[in-house]
Amino acid sequence: MKKISHNGYYLSTPYHYEDWHGGVKIERLNYKAFYFTDDGIVYKKGKKNTTEFNHEDFILNGTKGEFTFTGNMIDYVFNKGQRFEVRRQLTILDIDLLINKDQREYRWTPFPSEIKDKESTPPRLNS
Repeated sequence: MKKISHNGYYLSTPYHYEDWHGGVKIERLNYKAFYFTDDGIVYKKGKKNTTEFNHEDFILNGTKGEFTFTGNMIDYVFNKGQRFEVRRQLTILDIDLLINKDQREYRWTPFPSEIKDKESTPPRLNS
């Protein structure tokens, strides 16, 4: 079983958004990120035009769910047992790289306060 890092977040590649309202073009890049704790909790948060997330973004304003490992897969669920339950999977390609079913990559990123900390880089594991 491959492992993931719990001391940062996994950031998506950008989702390009374009729309027109009243003749005005609205264009931006949307990012989604996941923060996995070491006790089976996952937080999801999205932002526009920025790739920087901090711990509080997830804990205070993120969507909270649960996750488990099945081989090299992460199974996660939001709104468990409710009418609009959402279940998805991510494939673990490496400790710092996840991919979803649409082949969108999520790369490990340290929290901003940890960037200067040399210990924040996840170790490479031999698969």
